[in-house]
Amino acid sequence: RVSIGTFLGEKATLNNMSSLRNMSIASHQDEHKEDNMIDTLIAPSVLITVATDQINAAGPESAADNAQRILFSRWNLNVAAELSQHRKFPAALHYFQKGIAFLHKNWDGDNQKLCLGLYKGATYASLACGKADEVSQYANVVIQNVPFEESIETQYLLIRSLETMRKNQEIITTALSVFRRLGFEIPGVPRFYFSCLEGGAPPVVTERMLKIEELASQCNIDELIDCGQRTFDATKRGILKILDSMTLAGIRLQSPYFPLMVCESVSYALKQQCIGIESVCPFSFYCHLLIQLKENYTEGRKWAMRAKRILERNEQSSSIRTRIVLYASALPWFLPLKESAQHLFKAYELGMKVGDVIYAMSALSFYLRYLFLDGTVKLCTLRSYYDQYMPLVVKYNRGMAKMSMAERVMVDLLVGECSNPFSIFEGMIPDENALLVDEKSSKDRIISNAVYSRRFSWYCLIGDYDEAAKWSKLRQALPKGSRRGLLNVFSDYTQGLLAFHMYRNGKGERYYDEGKKMLRKMELYAKHSSQNCINKYLLLQAEAYASEFEVNKAKETYIAAIRSSTCSGRVYDQAQAYEFMGKYLSFIVDPESSKFLSKAHECYMQCGAFYLAKKLKKDHKLDFLLFDNKYGLGVAKRERGW
Repeated sequence: RVSIGTFLGEKATLNNMSSLRNMSIASHQDEHKEDNMIDTLIAPSVLITVATDQINAAGPESAADNAQRILFSRWNLNVAAELSQHRKFPAALHYFQKGIAFLHKNWDGDNQKLCLGLYKGATYASLACGKADEVSQYANVVIQNVPFEESIETQYLLIRSLETMRKNQEIITTALSVFRRLGFEIPGVPRFYFSCLEGGAPPVVTERMLKIEELASQCNIDELIDCGQRTFDATKRGILKILDSMTLAGIRLQSPYFPLMVCESVSYALKQQCIGIESVCPFSFYCHLLIQLKENYTEGRKWAMRAKRILERNEQSSSIRTRIVLYASALPWFLPLKESAQHLFKAYELGMKVGDVIYAMSALSFYLRYLFLDGTVKLCTLRSYYDQYMPLVVKYNRGMAKMSMAERVMVDLLVGECSNPFSIFEGMIPDENALLVDEKSSKDRIISNAVYSRRFSWYCLIGDYDEAAKWSKLRQALPKGSRRGLLNVFSDYTQGLLAFHMYRNGKGERYYDEGKKMLRKMELYAKHSSQNCINKYLLLQAEAYASEFEVNKAKETYIAAIRSSTCSGRVYDQAQAYEFMGKYLSFIVDPESSKFLSKAHECYMQCGAFYLAKKLKKDHKLDFLLFDNKYGLGVAKRERGW
């Protein structure tokens, strides 16, 4: 095998040299050829691949001497590099590993470049193959044998593998070590936590946010964005990527480092003028920070749109992760949820095409969530989407599958059919309670927030307000870091409905105060995200008027809520508005209440919430009186294809 491999390898080398000479002559004859055209002929020939397979079958012990070991390692590197360029990572990893086996970590002298290529290639290929647990064995060898500044890119790949395994605390520890060696000013033990953020941003974060605005003004950030695509050295890109990974880990753990690292990311991008695709994630997270800590939607929109412009100018080089952060974290505040969902589905399709399966599953999960929250998709259709895609999500990204289960259960309950959605976990997680127990092994409370919010909303919908209050209390006891984003907006809305109902049922003034607090929040949401929140704000405002015995204002605002949801095509919102107006009219003994409740039943049937329609009919003994439509109301029309 060694003789055959050596013969074929020499033959391939001679053929390559001949081809190179011919290419060189051709390039001299054609004045329009690029000077570096010869460099395009780096692909190994079929002969080299066959030769390498023969050598690998013989094994490292078959090499006659050290020079032959180096030669065979180089052949493996060439084949692996070519396969990596074509994104054939499993095969590439095989050849990287074989090359490493021949070399025996011999980093002396001229071998360093060869070793570096093999180990860096194996690091990237093992991560791309989803073998995150194997990344460290290759990455650590690179980190130990090159200067620290040159190891940044590999440090990022190591951290990315920890991210895949959801080892969030290790990500933060490793990243902090890197940044302190780079001279970043990061406190040893931050004196601020998410639990104290209710009153605003901690002083150190406020200080750095002010500095960011100064830097943005000084470097003319909008002009830099308009300059178009920019490229930066690997070290700067690696630093921004590590900051990005640490920020995501901080979100999952509700770490006190989260707001600090967001500010560090944006500051670094501005100081180094790294206003390219690598700055999309920091800008998106900074938008999130401005909204969550300062409720500054105007500045938040500005940073979200900056990130969007950068992505649109560098779309070909953007990662799936970058698209997810932008369209799942920042832009849903300012775009219709349907539009965000469409972008996320495109990110899923692209991720599957290029082999980034893990983040493709994240994009798919957010796509399903935003379709559910948007409310324009018929629930039966949405249920079929979950049935189609969730087995795929749990196969490649179990963490995202667990995060999606609360919405999946809610869809089943609304439709009125239980399909045992937890069967995708093959008995490991049989129900929601087991899901909560499973989460306790980590510090990530985002799943708890989703489950508590789901239960709280469901009991509110079916009229069990005491049980709803219990789950609301549990949800509010969670760290604030786990209660964020648009899911929290919809929970605030439901919290307001619950509070006004409890007040009208004589539970005390504190419920009225809480309802007004939620109403002020919804007014702010509706002002800056009207396409997603205006229907709910109007309905909550009508409930407030009903609680204040403002009969005419309550009726007018209920009608406004019905019309708004009709115009937006959200039949579920329309059904709720009809139902709440019908119940209010029944409370004040208005004979038209049955007509509005009948209309609510019609809307619930149209959107697929069959359980709520059946319950409404039973509770109110509806005989489906003719709706005279004197208010000029109707049922929302759905767009084709949704």
